[in-house]
Amino acid sequence: MIISSSLTKQLGAFLDRIGNYGGIELCLTDEGFRPLAKTPRFHTDVLQNAPSLSGAFVRTLAAQDTLSMKLFGESHDKDPGDRTVKSLLDLAADGVEYFVKNEAELQTLSEELLERYQELHVLYEVIEDVRAVFDEQEICEIILNKALQSVNGDYAAIVFSNDGSSQIRHVKRNPASKQTYSQNDCLSFAEEVLKSGKHLVLEQTVDRKFSVLGVPITVSNSVIGALTLMGKANGEMFTSGDRISVSALAGYLGIAVTTTRLVLESREAEGMRREIEFAQKVQQSLLPDTLPSLAGLEIAAHCLPSAQVGGDLFGFLQLDDGRWAITVADVAGHGLGAAFIMASLRSILRSESKSGGTAADVLRRSNNLLGDDTRGNDVYATVFFSFYSDKESALNYSNAGHPAPLFWEAASQKFSELGEGGMAVGLFREEEYDSATVNFRRGDVLVIFTDGITEAKNSEGVFFGEERLREVVKKNVQKSSQALMDALLDSVRQFQGGEHGRDDVTVLILKSTK
Repeated sequence: MIISSSLTKQLGAFLDRIGNYGGIELCLTDEGFRPLAKTPRFHTDVLQNAPSLSGAFVRTLAAQDTLSMKLFGESHDKDPGDRTVKSLLDLAADGVEYFVKNEAELQTLSEELLERYQELHVLYEVIEDVRAVFDEQEICEIILNKALQSVNGDYAAIVFSNDGSSQIRHVKRNPASKQTYSQNDCLSFAEEVLKSGKHLVLEQTVDRKFSVLGVPITVSNSVIGALTLMGKANGEMFTSGDRISVSALAGYLGIAVTTTRLVLESREAEGMRREIEFAQKVQQSLLPDTLPSLAGLEIAAHCLPSAQVGGDLFGFLQLDDGRWAITVADVAGHGLGAAFIMASLRSILRSESKSGGTAADVLRRSNNLLGDDTRGNDVYATVFFSFYSDKESALNYSNAGHPAPLFWEAASQKFSELGEGGMAVGLFREEEYDSATVNFRRGDVLVIFTDGITEAKNSEGVFFGEERLREVVKKNVQKSSQALMDALLDSVRQFQGGEHGRDDVTVLILKSTK
């Protein structure tokens, strides 16, 4: 400990009071017999023979933090064996020890307060540097620099657990360090702390001596990483004060990184939400705003994606020769990817429908074009494509792997399936497609649907299926196309227990009125 000027004054006043009371002179020295405090009339030349002095007028005091002291007494009037003198000297020694002990405790407390101040100062600096930073790499760089600076370390490393299956690692070397430790050693110690979740303070000797300090990084009582330092100036060991400072840095690092990740997730989610909203608007703009009026046909349509955007498509396009191109398609999958492919497929089908030929010709050309755009990405779509002539009430169609639409013939009171065609588009280049034609008579109904109808499941995992579809259509076939549509969708919802399905649902109903 250090004998402060304040303590010197206190000791001098105390010794003077004891000396005046007992009629003796007193002097307190350090282990080199240099006076620390004394009464005014003590003859310091006595100390020249201090090593040989002993007896009633000499007291050796308890050492305080390696500081050894002696208390000397001097009297020309009293016998060294006088009980009063002996008691006074003992009392003075006890008093000096009391003052020195209190001073030592105060100095220890001051040192601890200084450590806390330094710890807070480092934290304030880190908070100021990090508060506007939302980049994990940059935050770790700031913390590593502050850790090295605060404890004068050689290497610092941060390791984060990434979902328990991998690690995110950062390491920094103090440019002022003359040591040549391997950064992998520092990372290994960090991984050890991360695995154990416990502090690590050790002194390692492998050809040379170096120290290691590692603390876990915790958030909500969960260990998410570790901050470790290796090596200290002059080969010293890390202290408890170093551990406290580094622990404070690790605690703030956990908060900062967790906050950053949450902010980034929020930003990504917001960006994704905006992208989905944009894609949803684009997709809605690609579907018909209103259904066309086709002579002799009553039309109802419904398209509901399972997510905010989906891969189902239906559309009408009137051609120059008076025919109508009618399409229902289902891109594999759903979500943003399916919506983008759907937009591309719609554009291709609309373009190719103007190029002439049968429905099969349109699918053949569209298959090659879509395959060129998506080759190697396992992207495909089922398509029911047709040309409708209201003059002839005839529908020329081709089915590319789509669920076969149900054609209800009013005259025979029977269903037939429109399955002529080929494979889904986008799978195989130069695929050949067949086409066929059906003629509408009054009361005939065509139900074109995607598999979101037939593959709808109930709570027991049973499919709605084609048989239930046929039953609903047959039961409501005398109604308008819209009423038939409503009855079908209500049946599917009831079958599912009122829950929305996991697949996109599209239904197009054409009913002949002539």
